[in-house]
Amino acid sequence: MIKIKEEWRDIINYEGSYQISSYGRVKSLNRTIVLNNGKERKLEGKIRAYGTDKAGYPITRLSTVNKGATTFTIHRLMAKAFLEFRDELYVNHIDGDKSNNKVSNLEMISASDNIKHAFKLGLCNQSGERNGYSKLTKEDVIDIKLMLRKGMKNKDIATKYPVGKVNISQIKRGYTWKHIIDSKEMNYAC
Repeated sequence: MIKIKEEWRDIINYEGSYQISSYGRVKSLNRTIVLNNGKERKLEGKIRAYGTDKAGYPITRLSTVNKGATTFTIHRLMAKAFLEFRDELYVNHIDGDKSNNKVSNLEMISASDNIKHAFKLGLCNQSGERNGYSKLTKEDVIDIKLMLRKGMKNKDIATKYPVGKVNISQIKRGYTWKHIIDSKEMNYAC
């Protein structure tokens, strides 16, 4: 297997402070900064640790004395440094793995193509609790369906859960949580 040499480039708007590599790693550079009180401080460069955002994308915080701290997703920093970045396009992970931010795994595509790609890889099958934005559990929905069957009003049910009466109506009509089968035994799929 041929190993491709890691290439480092300046991060746009953070030149001289931070760089990003073709492997998706971020490092701070050795530098001296002047603090607000006028004193100088030497900073030693190092590889930055990552966190993840709510959607599961790796993120890092970059800071300067003048700009303060800002959080960025790694794949967008990569696109700006290594691809022909355009705001109207999306940065797509070719293999569908959000943590694989190597330049060879990223491409700029339209919103439509990004959605098609996600469906093709099976990344959009996140219904119910698997959806990171879900406020309800399967058990909550089963209880809600039982309460609906008993004739409780949507607004009364909504007061018991972190959702509104419109959400209860959507469950009742089968627009959401349709993988939870409403039967007398309250069996459910998944």
